[in-house]
Amino acid sequence: GADDTLLGVLVEAPDVLTRPVLRLVGQLTTRLQALDQVLRVDSLTTVTDLGGTDGGAMDTTPLFATVPEDPAALAALRARALSNPLFKGRVVSRDATLTGILADLKPEVERAREVGAAMKSIEAVMKEMDLPPGVKLHLIGVPKVRSDAVDMIIADQFTFLPLGALFTGVLLILLYRSAHGLLIPMFAVLLAVTYTVALMAALDLPLDILSNVLPLLVMVYGVADAVHMLGRIHEEVGSRGRRKLGIEMAVRHLGLACLVTSATTAVGFGSLVSAEMHILRRFGLMAAAGVMVAWAVTLVVVPLGAGLSRLDPAKVRRRNAMGRRLDTLLSRVADFSTRGPRRVVLAAALIVCACVVAGTGVEVNNFLLGIYHDDHPTARSTRLAEARLEGLVRMQISLQGAEDAMKRPDVLKQVDNLQTWLESQPGVTSTLSMTDFVKEMHRAVMGSRALPDSQQAVAQLLLMVEGETGLERHVTFDYSRARVEVRLRDVGAIKYLKLVDRTRARMASHLTAQGITARVTGTSLVAYRGINRLVKDLLVSLTLALGIIGLVLALLFRSLRIGLISLLPNTIPLAVGLGSMRLLGMRLEPVMVMIFSIA
Repeated sequence: GADDTLLGVLVEAPDVLTRPVLRLVGQLTTRLQALDQVLRVDSLTTVTDLGGTDGGAMDTTPLFATVPEDPAALAALRARALSNPLFKGRVVSRDATLTGILADLKPEVERAREVGAAMKSIEAVMKEMDLPPGVKLHLIGVPKVRSDAVDMIIADQFTFLPLGALFTGVLLILLYRSAHGLLIPMFAVLLAVTYTVALMAALDLPLDILSNVLPLLVMVYGVADAVHMLGRIHEEVGSRGRRKLGIEMAVRHLGLACLVTSATTAVGFGSLVSAEMHILRRFGLMAAAGVMVAWAVTLVVVPLGAGLSRLDPAKVRRRNAMGRRLDTLLSRVADFSTRGPRRVVLAAALIVCACVVAGTGVEVNNFLLGIYHDDHPTARSTRLAEARLEGLVRMQISLQGAEDAMKRPDVLKQVDNLQTWLESQPGVTSTLSMTDFVKEMHRAVMGSRALPDSQQAVAQLLLMVEGETGLERHVTFDYSRARVEVRLRDVGAIKYLKLVDRTRARMASHLTAQGITARVTGTSLVAYRGINRLVKDLLVSLTLALGIIGLVLALLFRSLRIGLISLLPNTIPLAVGLGSMRLLGMRLEPVMVMIFSIA
């Protein structure tokens, strides 16, 4: 099955191998297994160490199925748990201060709402536990990260939309110093946001990591057009002395201009349809639609509101005095630019080039825990697991050969060598495959932890425990397919994908000769590649958007020269942003590239 359905409940205590803590682990295991969303639970009380202290006996009973009252018996079980490679560092930390309860969610628990409900059920069980003194519980796992991401998206909407509206309102009050100057633009942008969200709902489009920014984005673009329109209405009414004529002239002059700017913006976002990933194409189309909705609403609502507000030309002229002072300042800037246009264009081009050169070293990277700040409980708990148990990130290696191929000693030897090599790689915390089970079986029967020399000996060991040890999660019934599970710290996409490449090269030179087809797979690999491809898709679409905007403006003004010059104010913010990211040591992630697309 997939590896992104696994949750870990960490039990932290001064000593987890004591009777009170082991009883707690047993109770938690039973309660979690009873949940409708959970398929299977593994813990200290359910897994076996495949043998006793003496060779010649194999016991598939879970090691802590019952917690002995006798201190000597408990001490013996403790010694077995901390000396067994299948337990040590996997199920219980080497210092016995941390143990993990692994819950595998059912395959049908897939959508965000279902995963969120499962998290709430598990967290409710954890809160109901009567914890012994000094014991703490932590919840980690990919489903937990997904659930937290959805919760944060929802919280962001309820935080930043009101905050954005508040800041916009304050600026409008400072700008217009009137009730209509606040209410008309605010009503227009909020109506545009409402229509855009309603359109998403009508098309059954979800709020995801990208479309999450759409409501705020539409608000920002919408208020720009509304301010342009209302400002021009004030100018026209003040200069002409007649409200109706001033509104008509403002709409005539600015309606087309705002259409061109909105259409150009929509074309820029629409260029995202060239992306390979559906999530990007969906965002681009919805952003383009939202911008055009904002223009249409502004064109209707602002003139209507201005007409209903009964503007007094005399009052408008007085309010326009601040605008005239700003006009004077802007005129000086324009004079400076027109006196030396080549100098200005050359300086702008040099700024772009310098920033692009500085920004070429920005790395495209992402981390599973990248959505959290350092002090977030899930981030702290995950780092705790990485330090004392296994990493949260997984890499799966799929092995395939003929029937009974996985019983051959030469194949097992190469798989064991691969695991030894993998465990020496940076970031890898542990590996697990059927070879670990076979070596433990050999220890239980023969007294030494080793791989048998003959296929018959391997088959005999496997026959003794078939279907009783969880071995079926690592090899198929006919022993033609198997998998190696690799656990890693959250090392990021770059290091993860480099490890994948090194692993493939090693498998090609060692396992292919045994007739085994080996592939690296797993949800983490898909996720890291997908997010990196998302960033590259955004960069390609961004380049395409710049080209389209330049072409549209060249056609609009019937001048290739103007089209090229118009690219400078579009590229300068992007180049400065890229250069700043390099200087600040920031990574290029999907959200960062989204900022470039908006700019």
